[in-house]
Amino acid sequence: MNWQHFRALIWLRGRLFRNRMRRAGKLNAVMTQILKVVALIASVGLFFTALGLGVWLLPKAPADRLPEVMLYLWTGVTVSFLFFWMMGVMTELQRSEVLSIEKLFHFPISPSSAFLINYLSSLVSLALILFFPAMIGLAIASVIALGPWMLVSVPLLIAFLLMVTAITYQFRGWLATLMVNKRRRRTIMACLTGSIILISQLPNLINLTYQSSRHRQEGDRNTEIHDSLQAEQRAIKQLQADLDSKKITPQQSQQRLAAILETQRINTEADAEMRRQRDNRKLEAAFKQVKRWVAIADLALPPGWLAYGVYGAVEHQVWPALAGTLLLCAIAGASLRRSYRTTVRFYLGDFRSDQSMAAPPRGAVPVAPRQIDRQIAAPPTGVQAAELPQAGMVGRSLPWVPDQAAATGLATLRSLLRAPEVKMMLLTPLILGGVIMASRLAGRGGTPVPPAFRPMIALGIVVTVVVSLSQLVQNQFGFDRSAFRIFVLSPAPRRQILLGKNLALAPIVAGAGALFLGILEFVLPLRPTDLLATLVELLTAYLIVCLVGNQMSILLPSAIRQGSMRSSETKVVRVLARFLAMLGMLVAFVPLVIPIGVGYLVEQFSWGKWIPTYLILSLLVALTTLFVYRIVLDYQGGLLQRRELRILEAVTTKDD
Repeated sequence: MNWQHFRALIWLRGRLFRNRMRRAGKLNAVMTQILKVVALIASVGLFFTALGLGVWLLPKAPADRLPEVMLYLWTGVTVSFLFFWMMGVMTELQRSEVLSIEKLFHFPISPSSAFLINYLSSLVSLALILFFPAMIGLAIASVIALGPWMLVSVPLLIAFLLMVTAITYQFRGWLATLMVNKRRRRTIMACLTGSIILISQLPNLINLTYQSSRHRQEGDRNTEIHDSLQAEQRAIKQLQADLDSKKITPQQSQQRLAAILETQRINTEADAEMRRQRDNRKLEAAFKQVKRWVAIADLALPPGWLAYGVYGAVEHQVWPALAGTLLLCAIAGASLRRSYRTTVRFYLGDFRSDQSMAAPPRGAVPVAPRQIDRQIAAPPTGVQAAELPQAGMVGRSLPWVPDQAAATGLATLRSLLRAPEVKMMLLTPLILGGVIMASRLAGRGGTPVPPAFRPMIALGIVVTVVVSLSQLVQNQFGFDRSAFRIFVLSPAPRRQILLGKNLALAPIVAGAGALFLGILEFVLPLRPTDLLATLVELLTAYLIVCLVGNQMSILLPSAIRQGSMRSSETKVVRVLARFLAMLGMLVAFVPLVIPIGVGYLVEQFSWGKWIPTYLILSLLVALTTLFVYRIVLDYQGGLLQRRELRILEAVTTKDD
């Protein structure tokens, strides 16, 4: 690439950006220019702020603590930069090539030139604009305040940024090869969204852990103070008793009381001093432990080599910074080389979504007509039978379930498991439930939950699991879209279609319920009879949700947009109807509370503790619900047959 080619590509890149801004409207162009000016001012301001604060504060740090301060400072800056950098990467998950290399193949420009321009264009990001000047200012301030040994931090910082941007560019290219498949693209987006949700909950978990630890320490201190006050009160009572019995005179009583108070004051001051020394020792040990783990993490992870190199430079050891610079540059070079090869292969068609033509077809073997007739007439045996394609998940049968219902249930389950938006809907309650359980584990030293109230917590988990699927259950045919024609043309009884739709949700409900109840059993163990009763309540809640969901799916069907859980229709009447259905479902859960209440009342008697009232009543409620389910399912099957054409019109997209 010569200078003219480079200038042409830079001009083309700027022209494409201006055209995109012009198409977005004048207001967007004005706002973009304002943001550019604000980012430039902020970048310059952060540079001088970091430079001034570094020159002013670094010399004031204690000499024995200076290496630790620099280690913590640069580790914090590195983690903050990586966090904001990754947030920007997740919000811009698209092909990193700004200039299409495929179109540049027709010009006398090498692909490496366009690749270089695209890589340099990827460096223009808000995180880099804000953090890079501040980090450069901090590095220069370290050189001014701490001496020429800190000069090694400047090339180390540049190598660090080169490594991060190179690996990010390679990551974008790898995602582009995966996202050629649209279903896989939606799956990746769902997983990244779940990761963002999980990362956003980490500060909450850390805060809960810290708060629980502090509450335990405060509880221990309150216990010690309470014991001391109790001892003082007992001594005063004994003194008053001796005075009343005339064993001592009032003067002796006053002297002994003054001695008791003085002893209490001395003990309180001594305890406070011991507690202060103990806290200082704990804090010192905690700082040493944190320093050890931070140093190990910085040494083990390549992004931490920047902080570890600066830490070594403060102690007049330049070899960690020099080694880190060389290794970071080597990683960046390897990433860019790999990314370039992946980019070229991508545009040559090695990662296309349809791989049916990727491999050349095998040579056709001529077969005589008589041989074909013999192969058709003779049944396959032995190895030939083993090579025949086996029935997949949809072709299996279920015990005690009619074939039409089994086929419908397995096909629906397969479709749900392949839909990325459904995976995201199922992943969200799992993440939130895990966060809740982790917070409970973090605060296990708090007030214990009595065994009598633990079944209520288990029932709350059961209701939460089934209600989290209400969006999926109340519009079962909306996910079928055009495939609902299969049910319309099928001779299967409509009752079995609804049964199959409900059976498709059974593994999901059972898996989520078993997971959460298992965690609850680990955190707050239930009695065996209460655990069995809770599992029965899960079955009852599942049947109630299926009944309500079948009715809403038949009466208010709507198409679901591709790649999301949003309905194509947002009429106020439908939203209000679904809200009322949710309230009706919660009202239908009232019978689930009756066995717990009756069991608690029976246990108040001495003979009631030996009778598993909760389990017996739960079985009765489950059998009653199952009987009602069988009766109502026949009615809903007839209603589905009468309204199936309206449902088909509602769930079928317009482009069909």
